[in-house]
Amino acid sequence: MRVGIIGKFPRESWCVGLAEAFINIGHTVLTSELTANREHHVRVAQNSDLMIVIKGSAMTHDHIRQLIRVCPGKNLFYTGDSITCGPGNRVEAIGMRALMFDHVALTGYEGCAWVREVDPEKPLAQIYQGVRHEVYQPRPPWDQHLTTEGVCFLGHYYHQDGGRREKIAHLEKDFKVLRSNDIYMEQAAERYFLWAVSPNFICGELTSSRVLRVMASGGFMLTETNKDIRRSFSNGIELATFDGSLKDLTSKVRYFMGDIKARRRIAERGRRKAKEYTWERQAQKMLDFVGGSVVADGAASDFIR
Repeated sequence: MRVGIIGKFPRESWCVGLAEAFINIGHTVLTSELTANREHHVRVAQNSDLMIVIKGSAMTHDHIRQLIRVCPGKNLFYTGDSITCGPGNRVEAIGMRALMFDHVALTGYEGCAWVREVDPEKPLAQIYQGVRHEVYQPRPPWDQHLTTEGVCFLGHYYHQDGGRREKIAHLEKDFKVLRSNDIYMEQAAERYFLWAVSPNFICGELTSSRVLRVMASGGFMLTETNKDIRRSFSNGIELATFDGSLKDLTSKVRYFMGDIKARRRIAERGRRKAKEYTWERQAQKMLDFVGGSVVADGAASDFIR
């Protein structure tokens, strides 16, 4: 099968992992940058048995209609972004574009719930982002595993981001914090492996791929809880959760900072759990979905049947 993917492909992008996964499971992949000219997008669409557009918020509606029209095969919209929370008008920028496609796959419960409410008949799947395990893996020496006393958060602040800025600032009052938005891939995996606690903050009912990247790297994941987290992971077994409040966040960080055995035990189970989410498996789920199968990784399985 020829799979065309229109997305962003810098080395650190998860789109690279998706493209490599389709190749690894035996398919031909055609790629085009979202910022490429329209003619290149059209050539990819015309030569695809399955065209996948990643987010597509930079595309006009007319351009999307053209790509769908000229593609001789099936078309799929996929994004790891939220629709009902986050910066800007994502309902218009992402949600309304998603509805233009014949098949829609999203990572979070919140986006799936929005699509199901707006278009109850739209073919819909919930497919978590995979992990590039050749990149996000433990970085020995093991005697240094989770020994850096502090909190590591690698990510951006943005409007309506689930209160990241406030929560990180609160942690900085009591703990050493590494916060950066320009550490990626192997360097990120190394930090997750070394630092005692790697938190994740929730924007609505969206589950960030950060959860799996940390776990795959051997890091200790402390995440704010939501429907998808409760459905897909076991609190205290593969990761730990907090209820979203500053009080519970501080309490959980302090507790686990004082128990390296618990951190390492949970991190090892989390590492094994993350292996369930290779990009190859997630790519195959996309193929199964457009082929007519029901696919739901998280809590959206309540209404995706």
